[in-house]
Amino acid sequence: MVGAGSVPFRGHLTPVNLERTFREYPSVHTFTIQSAFKYDYDHATVRTAISRIREHETSSPVPVDEKRAREIIDMYTAEYQRCLRSMLPLIGRMSGLQPQRRERKLHIGLFGYSRSMEPGQEGEETIRLPRAIEFCATLYSAGIPPELLGMDALSEDDISYLKEVYPSLEEDLAAARRFANAEAVARYLGPRYASLLARYSGDVDMVHHGLSAAVLASLDSRPLSYTRHYVAEAARLRAFLG
Repeated sequence: MVGAGSVPFRGHLTPVNLERTFREYPSVHTFTIQSAFKYDYDHATVRTAISRIREHETSSPVPVDEKRAREIIDMYTAEYQRCLRSMLPLIGRMSGLQPQRRERKLHIGLFGYSRSMEPGQEGEETIRLPRAIEFCATLYSAGIPPELLGMDALSEDDISYLKEVYPSLEEDLAAARRFANAEAVARYLGPRYASLLARYSGDVDMVHHGLSAAVLASLDSRPLSYTRHYVAEAARLRAFLG
């Protein structure tokens, strides 16, 4: 059983992405669906997708070399955490600007029941982060797909192995790239990530590009109501919040 969201970062389960989902999780018997799956596509498309999930027959899981996977995880985690720490001021400023989530009870505190990231090295403090939906929505609103974070740590050999156990890797990165703003990526993650972004093929949604630029610009120059408007419009265009 797996619970996946619409964003590649959270599983990429949408009514129009089922075949790649089945290829990614061949042994899964049950998929739990979230609000964006049900409400951000037309009724007929959703009903057809639900029927397709019910009819899907499972197969054997993809074998994973645990030692190799752990080596990649360790490298990726260190770089991912470095990226997050560099973006904390932006995440803090934008948290709370996302539209209210659907079908979720309210939680107390700035980040609700937040997630924490322990210090990566001596002298660093434990940091609090929003939960997955708001975290993804914050980064996508800024034009920085969370799928990019940590990727700079991986070698070509690492990526080749990942493609064996994660067959939709390139397609998911291309899907994320559609909502990327190269200028924002360079500003907050640095030129190496801007170069990394350019490696992945895929069209860029220029309307979303403009909205993400407006989000970042309005943070410094306009009332928060303007920023919230741009954030909501960007989410509507993506057909998912986070």
